[in-house]
Amino acid sequence: VLLPLVLLAGLVPLAIQAIRSSTRAYEQTLAERAAESDLVAARLLAYALEDELLSRRRFLEEWAAAPELQTLFAGIDAAAPPETRAALHRQLDSIRAEIDRVRMAQGLPTDESWFLTDAAGAQQWRSPASAVSLGRPYAWRDYFHGQGADRPEWRGRTDIPPLTQPHLSVPFESEVSGHLLIALSVPLRDSTTGQVRGVLGRTIPLDSLLITYRDRVLNPDQRGMGGQWSIALYDLHSSVVLDHSFSPSPSPSSADTDSEAEARRHPPLPDDLREQLRQLQHEVTTGQDPQGAQFRFQHSDPLQTAATSEESLAAFWPVTGSQWIAVVQEPRSAALRPVREIRNQMLGYALAGILLVLAMMAAAVVIVRRALQSRRARRE
Repeated sequence: VLLPLVLLAGLVPLAIQAIRSSTRAYEQTLAERAAESDLVAARLLAYALEDELLSRRRFLEEWAAAPELQTLFAGIDAAAPPETRAALHRQLDSIRAEIDRVRMAQGLPTDESWFLTDAAGAQQWRSPASAVSLGRPYAWRDYFHGQGADRPEWRGRTDIPPLTQPHLSVPFESEVSGHLLIALSVPLRDSTTGQVRGVLGRTIPLDSLLITYRDRVLNPDQRGMGGQWSIALYDLHSSVVLDHSFSPSPSPSSADTDSEAEARRHPPLPDDLREQLRQLQHEVTTGQDPQGAQFRFQHSDPLQTAATSEESLAAFWPVTGSQWIAVVQEPRSAALRPVREIRNQMLGYALAGILLVLAMMAAAVVIVRRALQSRRARRE
């Protein structure tokens, strides 16, 4: 009786280890397949955002060079006659209204604002109008000088040259609305002299960057599962989360200031993640095949708190023409659920087999004992 039990006790750990090894290998294969699917969605998101930026920038460039605007450039100067300035402002208001009409007809979000500064950085027009910003100097803003960072220490300077190429600004906090924005800006050149007469720009709230893309880049299976798949946008220049499809909305009863609430919605990227994404951006922009930096198989979403943290599978892809990284992620537990189910079934079958063997051994012992007892009884 003891010998079969000893053999069974030795086989059970081996069987459990075999089950774990096989499911671990299957788990890795399933994770890689899920990540590849997420990468397809991340690349679609990156290409869609690239097209969106190009489209918005193209409209700015076309209007900046439009003859009807060129004839009104004299209105940029603060000292220009009121009727000259009013004519320029009416033309710019008309352009903004037309762009908004087109975007709304396409079901796309509109810009937060449009603005015009003169060559010294003073804001000469804004739509919607605001007394907070009109006339104030913004030469220190990245959207004006295009040097890759706001320079508050330059406030008041009038010798800062305006940008000479279209530019996507770093995120900044609006002095009018308090929202975190990015700006697309282009130089306004005099077609005769080539001189930059001002800067024309449009601002986009960070929280609206992904609003139209979730249903476009995720397939029906990814949009299912209780909405566990999510998309995000990271900025390598400022090293923050620009937007996230599950960004938490600040509670009206929260004691946080507006700045603290915005910081919670746009947390910083961990150093190791930032370095990995910079490597990916370098590989993609130099035409190399990414060597794994496009994936994270145990990703911690920067937007999650320690209390709600859950590891995810994540795929990343750079947005050409920017410092942005498109992200598609899904809970690791959801992706690997089939493996757990198979492992549990195998362990269940193994346990049932062990119980069956024990039951058969117990039955065999009972039968043998009864046979021996019956034989003794006949001898007596």
